[in-house]
Amino acid sequence: MLRIACRAARASLLVAVAFALSAPAVGQDKAPELYDLHLQTPKGTTVWFVESTTTEQTHKFGKLEFKANFQINRTFGITIKQIDAKGNRIVEIHVARIAGWAQVANATKTSYDSNDGHTEGQTGRLDASTSRMMAAVGRRYIARIDGNGKLVGSMAGIAHEMQGNHPQTSVQDWELADLAETAFGRTPAKPKAIGGTWKFVQSGTVDAIRLARHATMKLTRFSDDKLEMTLTGTVEISPIPIPPPAKGSGLGSAEAQVARMNKKVEISNGKLSGKQALSRLDGLVIATESKSTFDVDMATPGRNHTVEMIIKTNLTRTTKLDNRGRRELTGLPKDG
Repeated sequence: MLRIACRAARASLLVAVAFALSAPAVGQDKAPELYDLHLQTPKGTTVWFVESTTTEQTHKFGKLEFKANFQINRTFGITIKQIDAKGNRIVEIHVARIAGWAQVANATKTSYDSNDGHTEGQTGRLDASTSRMMAAVGRRYIARIDGNGKLVGSMAGIAHEMQGNHPQTSVQDWELADLAETAFGRTPAKPKAIGGTWKFVQSGTVDAIRLARHATMKLTRFSDDKLEMTLTGTVEISPIPIPPPAKGSGLGSAEAQVARMNKKVEISNGKLSGKQALSRLDGLVIATESKSTFDVDMATPGRNHTVEMIIKTNLTRTTKLDNRGRRELTGLPKDG
């Protein structure tokens, strides 16, 4: 009887082990669902944006310290002109309005608005700077954006493909290319799960310094109409070469000025944070909030000049009409 009992026990044990091996583990997590974040924008789509950037600077010359605050609001439109065989989007960027203000130390705040055609407040350094910015109003730039929101291709190649059916462009308008990536955001080439991350680099110019923002994006939400993400990262001097100015542009060598400035500065303590929502319906940004902080060390002869920078940028779509029937902040007509 003892042997029979032992055999029965062993048999029961073997059955239990086999069942345990074949059955799914209790509490085992399912594989996370992956989402394809590759977005496309239909040909003919036009979306208008307002990009509002506030810059807070603290200048330090040894024991001397003063603050300078600026705000720039750019209203621009993105139109999808063509989609090539690789799925890249050929887009037209149109700057419709630039407005803002500046205040240095305790001086009078200076405001400007391209709709008014003049600058109000004190005269000086701001006028030269804003004159160059406002020269972009009414200008159009053609750029190629891939399916993940990255600027690719060349002006010459795009102009050839469009066979002359494109606005008059100038390499002087290189700054407008940054707006293209801003409007599309940057998505990963491979599917991601909620909580998945990917990296990208975006360049831009702040106070004549060419910067590169190295960001890590994290997918936080995926729905039928939009994607939501957070971003964190660093801010550094951009290694991207600046193209020469266009011949006969009459706007001066802004690119050469930026290149010279970049050789004289060093960036430290650069940090980046923010969040972004992208539309799955048209592949363009719904809203972006970002904050960059960094210190700039200037190579000023005979002086130790550092600048602590805080830059906050909000990008939103604009559709509301004002009481004159124009798009809010754009100055466009009703049918704009």
